[in-house]
Amino acid sequence: MLEQGEEMGRFLLGSTVIMLFEKHVIEFNADWRPEGPVRLGEVMGTRPAR
Repeated sequence: MLEQGEEMGRFLLGSTVIMLFEKHVIEFNADWRPEGPVRLGEVMGTRPAR
């Protein structure tokens, strides 16, 4: 069993993850760039308030 937020795996050697969202479901973090690395625990986006 894993606790919430606990690491369960790791991508190595430049692995690619593709995430698909419906339009307007995610507001990406303005500091995050698609070309940049994603670090464990880094917030890439949030769900906008409705």
